[in-house]
Amino acid sequence: MPELPEVEIIRRQLATVLPGERITGTEVRLAKAWQDPERLTAVLAESPVRAVRRRGKYLLLVTEQATLVVHLRMTGALLYYPSAEFPDGAHVRVVLTLAGGGRLVFRDVRTFGGITLLSPASSAAWETRANLGPEPFSAAWSGEYLYNVTRGRKTKLKSFLLDQSNVAGIGNIYADEALFQAGLRPRRAAERLTRPQAARLAAAVREVMAASIARGGTSFRDYRDSAGKRGEYVAELQVYGRGGQPCRRCGQILRKIRLGGRATVYCPHCQK
Repeated sequence: MPELPEVEIIRRQLATVLPGERITGTEVRLAKAWQDPERLTAVLAESPVRAVRRRGKYLLLVTEQATLVVHLRMTGALLYYPSAEFPDGAHVRVVLTLAGGGRLVFRDVRTFGGITLLSPASSAAWETRANLGPEPFSAAWSGEYLYNVTRGRKTKLKSFLLDQSNVAGIGNIYADEALFQAGLRPRRAAERLTRPQAARLAAAVREVMAASIARGGTSFRDYRDSAGKRGEYVAELQVYGRGGQPCRRCGQILRKIRLGGRATVYCPHCQK
């Protein structure tokens, strides 16, 4: 479930505590949650964390000799505890000990997520192989980009937004919310976007994500930030998860459909 806003919140939190820290111990409780194809685990203790970055829905903990690429997927959480004590449980998959006495705990209920350890060279190559589109908060994401890249694309607008090669970080929640804010139906063919509509949608993507970040992200069941707190943006959702309920803008009943195998909700009156 965690999408760009949730991962960005975790990145910002960890960026205040991890730089300068060293990972001195690694306890892997679920083998598939820790991928180390280059056998770099042993060198982690030799270099401090230099930066905490994000690319799309991926979190990157960068040291001089290795980069930890964290993918939370549906139910993953990366929790920071300033002391050695932390709430243990069946869903704890990886525990990283920090030189300052704290712990980073990777928790994942459904075990779809994980951490991959890469060398600096492999990390740079990974970012290319990941084939991720522009970041929604970057200058590359604009109405003009969106208009140009959708020419000749018959795919549905929501499916277009969910394709990470078109734009990085958007998932089911923010695709529904951005399309509602832009007044566009999820089934509209991408190639039918006019320039003004493309500008409106590009802005809506930024706006709903910024609003979610300001409220700590969206929590339904599993998502927690690095401090274990729930996000409060769920109270602001206009359409996602509200199929069959009245539209908060016009009062008409929101319609729920399946699109590309994903539950999709929109307002037949406010979205054209």
